[in-house]
Amino acid sequence: MDVINVVKDIVQLTEEEVKKMNPINIMLAGKTGVGKSTLINHIFRENLAATGTGKPVTKHLEKITKEGVPITLYDTKGLELNPSVQAQVRKEVFDEIRRLNQYGEEKDKIHVVWYCLNAGSSRLESFEEGFIRELSEVLPVVVVLTQSIQDENTRELSEYIRSLRLNLKGLVSVIAKPYVISGHHIPSFGLEELVNVTFTLLPESAEQAFINAQKVDVMKKAAYAKKWAKGFITETFMVGFTPVPFADAPILASSQIAMIAKITSIFGISVNKGMITSIVSSAAGVSGAVFTGRTLVSNLLKLVPGAGTLVGGIISGSTAALITTALAYAYINVMIKVATSEYQNKQLENSEVMEMMKKELRHQMDVVKKEKKES
Repeated sequence: MDVINVVKDIVQLTEEEVKKMNPINIMLAGKTGVGKSTLINHIFRENLAATGTGKPVTKHLEKITKEGVPITLYDTKGLELNPSVQAQVRKEVFDEIRRLNQYGEEKDKIHVVWYCLNAGSSRLESFEEGFIRELSEVLPVVVVLTQSIQDENTRELSEYIRSLRLNLKGLVSVIAKPYVISGHHIPSFGLEELVNVTFTLLPESAEQAFINAQKVDVMKKAAYAKKWAKGFITETFMVGFTPVPFADAPILASSQIAMIAKITSIFGISVNKGMITSIVSSAAGVSGAVFTGRTLVSNLLKLVPGAGTLVGGIISGSTAALITTALAYAYINVMIKVATSEYQNKQLENSEVMEMMKKELRHQMDVVKKEKKES
């Protein structure tokens, strides 16, 4: 197995992992012009509102999806129009919720409603109040106050909404996109709070898709990836517990390749083959020649000092787990930097990624060795 084939396997497995995810399904309600598209594009990767495929579900309801991003958004249209149109919008919305959540498959059910209001509004109109009350009876509703300059109007609107006791699951003030007003820079805020509030409302089946799709909280991705990595670490411990003859080290490598793919799918980055090649080469200690399970394991074992690491050609469970732990945490730390750069529209050079991986791998080996001695 050479580096090219390993990279091909990782890319393929990553794509398969994303396809297996049950999508996160969010309904967006609110008038046109309240900033729903801006909110979407600054919370979810791939500029979803700008580049996703919007398909009409009904006359006043649009479905937004994009290949490779495990999310479906349902956007309402026409709430700013006359009462007859508002009534039609409400009917279409509740008919669709009933169709999906009562009669549809689990993967198609709408999980949460984000009801968007412009924070500059002096009040909540009666038809919107009624709509929110109805929605909150069938789904978790989070009211999102967009363009929330923290002035008296925003505070009064927030207090007024709270006083209505609408059975909301959250009331979050946001500025999705930083801007300048009267020479003052107004930074974005509130997006991480919205992500965290929403995450608490999701069923476990939709958590991974939401983690993948959102780009606001990279450390949430890292925490989720560490949770999954523990399963692979346990697996390699049990493989080594058999124990594994060194000649069978490709078994360990296969598990580690699957782990890298899983972590990549959780971070939801653009899968760059050159970057993955740099990371694999760093881990294996090769520069593009022959890569095998034994190449990977033997080069990682060089970072484990002391005699007796291999006894009679046998890899112990603790040694296998140590290697996998170091590889997992090193890769996660590299993914934090890669994802952060990507979401800031910056491009890391493959050589930078390679050096990061080498440095992180050495560091993580030191960490896990220290923890092992202290345990």
